[in-house]
Amino acid sequence: MYIKTDGKDSGIAAKEMIESRVPGKTMNEKLHNAYLELQMRANVLYDKDANRLDTSAGQVGLRQTLEKKEGLFRMHMMGKRVNYACRSVITPDPYLDIDEIGIPELFARKLTFPEALNDRNIYAMKELVKRGPDKHPGASFIEVSGKLGKPPMRLMLKSGPTFDRDRGFYSSRLHAGNTHSVHSMPDVVLRSLQNGDRMLMNRQPTLHKPSIMGHRVRVLHSQKALRMNYAPCKAYNADFDGDEMNGHFVQNRVAQSEIAELAGVGSNFLVPKDGTPILGLIQDHVVSGVLMTLRGQFFNKEDFMHLILSAFSQYTEYLSIPPPTIIKPQKLWSGKQVITAIIQNCCPSDKPQINLSGKAKTPLTCWKARDPFTGEEMNTPSFEMSESNVIIRRGQLLCGVLDKAHYGTTQFGLIHCVYELYGPKVAIKMLSCFSRVFTTHLQFHGFSLGVSDILVTKKADAQRKSLIEELRSCGNSVVQKAFSLPEDTSFDKIRYTLASTYNHPRDREMVKMVDFSMKQAINKYAEQINSACVPSGLIKDFPRNSLQLMIQSGAKGSLVNSIQISCALGQIELEGQRPALSITGRSLPSFRSFDPSPRAGGFVEQRFLTGINPQELFFHTMAGREGLIDTAVKTSRSGYLQRCIIKHLEGISVRYDNSVRNFDDSIIQFRYGEDGLDVGRSTFLTSKQFPFLVENIEAIQKLFIPSFDNPEEEEHTKWNLSETEKHYKRISKFKQRRILELQVNFIFYLK
Repeated sequence: MYIKTDGKDSGIAAKEMIESRVPGKTMNEKLHNAYLELQMRANVLYDKDANRLDTSAGQVGLRQTLEKKEGLFRMHMMGKRVNYACRSVITPDPYLDIDEIGIPELFARKLTFPEALNDRNIYAMKELVKRGPDKHPGASFIEVSGKLGKPPMRLMLKSGPTFDRDRGFYSSRLHAGNTHSVHSMPDVVLRSLQNGDRMLMNRQPTLHKPSIMGHRVRVLHSQKALRMNYAPCKAYNADFDGDEMNGHFVQNRVAQSEIAELAGVGSNFLVPKDGTPILGLIQDHVVSGVLMTLRGQFFNKEDFMHLILSAFSQYTEYLSIPPPTIIKPQKLWSGKQVITAIIQNCCPSDKPQINLSGKAKTPLTCWKARDPFTGEEMNTPSFEMSESNVIIRRGQLLCGVLDKAHYGTTQFGLIHCVYELYGPKVAIKMLSCFSRVFTTHLQFHGFSLGVSDILVTKKADAQRKSLIEELRSCGNSVVQKAFSLPEDTSFDKIRYTLASTYNHPRDREMVKMVDFSMKQAINKYAEQINSACVPSGLIKDFPRNSLQLMIQSGAKGSLVNSIQISCALGQIELEGQRPALSITGRSLPSFRSFDPSPRAGGFVEQRFLTGINPQELFFHTMAGREGLIDTAVKTSRSGYLQRCIIKHLEGISVRYDNSVRNFDDSIIQFRYGEDGLDVGRSTFLTSKQFPFLVENIEAIQKLFIPSFDNPEEEEHTKWNLSETEKHYKRISKFKQRRILELQVNFIFYLK
């Protein structure tokens, strides 16, 4: 440290500086404070935030130089761009397979794959070289192998008819190399992207593993946007209102096979979080599936064959068609038989067909019939053989409608069970066939929502109005009961009582109690209003009512949406409470101060069908604003929190000894999840799913025991259930005895 001395001795000058500038009474205190100041200055070199008292701008420590998004690592050293990638807007295409992605031809010509020549592909590759980079399929470059130890020479193929002769010359000079010699390397052709290639698709933000999945490519001519089926939308959290996605074309056969087997759409059918399916049909397809499988839905031969052909339009194998349900006077097939034909033709022919007993999402109360003479609702039908009871035997849909519970993103539905019994390829194929057949059926049937679907009957509307009239005066009775006032208390007296309570700081608990009692009284009336109108009071019943069909089948919407349209919006709440009063005792300027009526406390008695008035609209927008702010705030906070969690957990892995360890080999768990079970493979290991496993024991046997050509070898592998049960009991006894020994040893060790 250099000190200006002005001719004085440096020690004397330092002593004078310490005495004059450093705080402290004695020299020891001053030296101690100077030492602390020096240490603080040294700390600031590493971390500016170490000295929180120093607010001077412009100083940056070593930590600030490195950390966060603007630091040296993430801003300058880590890569931001990659080759062999594309990005465009996504559009829906229900006729693509679930695991397919439509790539525009413009992208397909630019994205190339290095194809090493061999005896099987050399003639096809020569043709691609002749076509050049402008035509699809074609080639953009060739790599001519040189002598051993020297890098290959890359040649760019020029486009246009004037260079046809050059490309033909290059094509004739290509050779596959000698497969029996390591000294002869084959030439490589960088061909364009083709149908059947594998690409990684990604939609940002990449919040979980299924945000990046592998798809099969289908090249689209005269298109500019990427195309995708509806089923993977939930995995990517994608919709088609302008979303964009990235595609990455991996550059060797090993990576292609990893995409197909490890990162493919079928391999990500179940979420790693809890083992629930993340691929499923949505919206229109759910509605179409319910309409097709309703009891009484029939198709003639032309329409039936059209539906089956549309479902299997991507496949070339022979199809088995079930016999018609009705033969005279005309051959007719039921809608359930369309599903039967798809199930039986998708499942492998060498394995037993699926058996399934389950429930539809559509509740049993939706199938109530009306008396044809009086119009009154009849009793709820029994569950057995109803449309809510889904029964499949040997691949035949015998009873029930198929809705979101069976081909949506729900556990233990038809597609989930097919995935467990036959594997991901069969599940993807069946889901793709359902997507196409439901789209085609909707073109036959049509579906729209009209005003008649949200109108209520005159009787229900009169009941609704009378209940709202009673509700308007319930505020007075709640206040009278809360403050033990007589029933003939005047309105002004009630307002005065409320004003004195709200303005007194000691009566906060009383204010909360009044607010709670008011909400309870309003909820009772709201429930009566809702039950009078929806769904029993609607003019149209399910399934003729399009809105109720969407809600009950799980396609879109909820009962709350239907109630707000046809009945009333109900009580508006802000942060779990009714809208707060201002200092003048009003929730809005148009109400009287300390008005006890529910409408002044944020109850919207009008509905969207007939419109809401200005005061109610203001309450409604207050609740909407709260939702918007919550969404905006939570996005940034949850994003940062997830990044922190990922960075701390990314070094954890399961090792070969089944232990879970960190990057420094420190043990976190002796066995993953304490039981060593994969979440995605243990969803059916519950007591509720054992009946399904018993019904499909033959299919499970085929799944786990391989087939042999020699009958003697197959005889040794037959599954003897009684022997299996004996071994299971012996293992259970051994485990119990072993666990007891471990517990005794552990207790002894603790002592």
